Amino acid sequence: MKLRHWVNLVVVGLTAGLLTYLALHWAITSYVEPTCQHYAESNGLTYIKYIPLDPTINSHTLIYEGDCQLRASNSEVQTVSLVKAGGTRYGAPLLVSLALSWHLVFGASFIGAALILAMLIRVFTGKPAA
Repeated sequence: MKLRHWVNLVVVGLTAGLLTYLALHWAITSYVEPTCQHYAESNGLTYIKYIPLDPTINSHTLIYEGDCQLRASNSEVQTVSLVKAGGTRYGAPLLVSLALSWHLVFGASFIGAALILAMLIRVFTGKPAA
């Protein structure tokens, strides 16, 4: 591969990584943390952190969006699924649920960034992106 191909690959990969990070950060700050904090407060617990989805784990449930890690008054750490903390059977809203599936967001962002880069190269150089 030529150097420009490697540069294009790095640019696309970094762009996809940045878009994935921004989507995940948005989902966590706008839905996950408020949901986990509300669940913790209503059950007399303290919210510690969110444990994101690990796509390598085969979940036995249809909907799995990660877990809330909580601490009880006796310092015992508990883990509650985000679906249970949200109080619904269907999980988070659709866009949040997609954003929490970071592996899917990265793949889609990578393909989208590659197509946009190819289009920009074609527009500005007049040649197809080889």
